[in-house]
Amino acid sequence: MQAVQQEQSAAMRKAFEDLRGGGGDREAMRAKFEEMRKKFGKTI
Repeated sequence: MQAVQQEQSAAMRKAFEDLRGGGGDREAMRAKFEEMRKKFGKTI
């Protein structure tokens, strides 16, 4: 379970870093987070 949480945390950190770097497409970010929620929701 802890490994899954670490993977999820790393994925979210990378997504925010990408957003901070100037790629500010809100819809793409929303879709990416929705995809992560589904992926990690099934794993947990």
